[in-house]
Amino acid sequence: MIEIKKFNPKDLNQYIHSEEFKDSAVIPISYHRAISQINNPRAQEDDILLFVAYEDGQIAGYLGALPDDFFTKDNAKVHLAWMSCLWVNPAHRGKKIAQKLIQSCFEAWDNRIILTEFTTEAGSLYQKINLFDPWLTLKGRRWYIQSDLAFILPPKHSIFHKLKPVLKLVDLSLNAIINIRNIFGDNQVKPLDESKKLSEEADSFLKATTDSSGFKKSVEELNWLMQFPWVLEGKNETETQRYHFTSYSHQFKCAAVYIKDSTHNTCGIMIYTIRNGHLKIPYFTQTCPADLLAKTVSQIINKQRVKTMTLYSQDLVAYLQKNKSIQSFSKEITRKYLISKTLSPIMPSKETIIYDGDGDCGFT
Repeated sequence: MIEIKKFNPKDLNQYIHSEEFKDSAVIPISYHRAISQINNPRAQEDDILLFVAYEDGQIAGYLGALPDDFFTKDNAKVHLAWMSCLWVNPAHRGKKIAQKLIQSCFEAWDNRIILTEFTTEAGSLYQKINLFDPWLTLKGRRWYIQSDLAFILPPKHSIFHKLKPVLKLVDLSLNAIINIRNIFGDNQVKPLDESKKLSEEADSFLKATTDSSGFKKSVEELNWLMQFPWVLEGKNETETQRYHFTSYSHQFKCAAVYIKDSTHNTCGIMIYTIRNGHLKIPYFTQTCPADLLAKTVSQIINKQRVKTMTLYSQDLVAYLQKNKSIQSFSKEITRKYLISKTLSPIMPSKETIIYDGDGDCGFT
């Protein structure tokens, strides 16, 4: 018989400090991700953050929920959850555990659920259970800035596994040329004004420039994003074997950048993440000219030796393409969002109401 246990913030804190969590061969959440969930400024004490399916005392599957608030055009607050990290133990498949976890999540959250960045297989399941409506499809772009053949090609064909040492040498040679070009290019302006914590003074700037956002992130929430990441830099083989989602990475950084105008006043705030050379910009808001924003992106690329970059902000993507600010191959990509049928009449389908990092995207 399948039993589903539900964990609110207090329960989750007790669980990650228990002997069960310490000794379990499979864990449904990493320790630092749990700490992040517990410290979510928008999490309420009765919110269910984690659903774990047990069969015969063993973990058969799990599902996470990230609390958030959406603000309608009338500024009414809708408390909801982003569904995340659905996993079913292969030894327990065929028992509709995924459906039971999803149903339990819907019941706990009064059918107020959103999700994104799901696999094709998961998308088929969500369509089959008929609990969601399509919400948004964001069109973005991915730039391939440095050569990363040793990472890109091996999964495509076995021959590239054998050639991996050669591909690494090719990458090193090509990237040395690219880095020299960047050093002597005109992207090296003044140093970036970076911080791991936004000041309270930044809050008024955010409020004045994020009116169109449906999720209206404050300084408190953006600081939480930077200070309580779901991915840590380094290695932890023990946890990697027990937890089936990424919790450690060779490189991971999340920081804020203040963009200053010619009078040294703040005219923009940008949050960026770098994971193994992959740059994302979960949040940015600005009153500065587009060229100053593009220069800031170029500075981050050069300073952090970025290999690839993914953006979904249409205005920024359009400017970077039109002005050829990044001289690299790129391709169009899309990100689909699903929304529970209960939320469909409440939340408008406008691309301007969402940032790249809303939901769990900002943490990964």
